[in-house]
Amino acid sequence: MCVFKKSKTSATIKAHMEEESAAKFNRMWDLWAKGDIPSPYADLMTYYSEVNNGGHAQFFDNVSSTGHLEAVMHELKVIVPFDIRVSLVEAHNAFKVNGADAEENVDFFDHADEVFYEREDLINKILEDYSKKF
Repeated sequence: MCVFKKSKTSATIKAHMEEESAAKFNRMWDLWAKGDIPSPYADLMTYYSEVNNGGHAQFFDNVSSTGHLEAVMHELKVIVPFDIRVSLVEAHNAFKVNGADAEENVDFFDHADEVFYEREDLINKILEDYSKKF
């Protein structure tokens, strides 16, 4: 009589893969914090982080203070999904005219925030796919 023994169950393999994916994802964020992620992914991670912390107003205010907003916007236009890109560009145009704290920008920033949060899963997918390199 021959008995075959599975070395690992499919649930164990899946859990290991999820654990490995999470470790790679965390490693990517650690590298981002050190400034070791290239564009456009570094810019996407900055965008993701800033919007999740304080919305588009915070994103524009903080990134513009570095003097790199236009370069970051250029990179984001390449990598973000279309519907996010449209609302981001509208909010950016309003920011360029009125600044981060202008009352005139509230609707643009709120709309961009809504679109971002509705489609955040798309950004997460881009970042998860990129994290597989680590």
